[in-house]
Amino acid sequence: MTALPVETTEMLSPTELYDRESEDALIGSVIINPDILPNLGVTVDDFHVIRNRWLWEAIRWLESNHQEIDMLSIQKRLSDQGRFTELGGQAYLLDIYNNTPTSLHAGTYAARVLDLSDRRRLINAITATAQAAYDASIRVMETINSLATRLPDLVRSQSSAQHVSVYASRHYDRMDMSRDNPISPLMATGFREFDRITGGGLRAGEVML
Repeated sequence: MTALPVETTEMLSPTELYDRESEDALIGSVIINPDILPNLGVTVDDFHVIRNRWLWEAIRWLESNHQEIDMLSIQKRLSDQGRFTELGGQAYLLDIYNNTPTSLHAGTYAARVLDLSDRRRLINAITATAQAAYDASIRVMETINSLATRLPDLVRSQSSAQHVSVYASRHYDRMDMSRDNPISPLMATGFREFDRITGGGLRAGEVML
């Protein structure tokens, strides 16, 4: 009798919910080639290691103030904040820089940092919801509403950003279609599966969760 194959599930341990090496390499990549920074889509909150959060915050501050992003400017920014010594000084900064030979793999490092950040945020939201569900003093609908307010923060956009004029144009097109076709009171959202489930889209005055 042939045994059926058993599916194995790879479970992450709490210590595997962040990757310091990827965080370090991502920062090192930006120091080597600051031009890649706008394309990474990584925020300060996506870093788990506090010292790396400080470094990324300094880098983004330099970017927003149109200053050069290099070792000296990062060191000065951290020193002005009183964080440079606590961070580990020049030794920590040099360690990150020297252990990143190239910026070519920055996209891979960023994807890893973002993936683990999303997992941590999801776990935190689920844990908080579970704790609230066990609390008999909290109404069930309050717990559900609390989770609903968290959901938009858990969904990271997978598409590129678009100018508001593009969205406005599409919105007005849908309005024109609805006006020209008064038979249907529904307005398609553009999300095909959602429109299919709801029978065609949203109805005026209707709120859906």
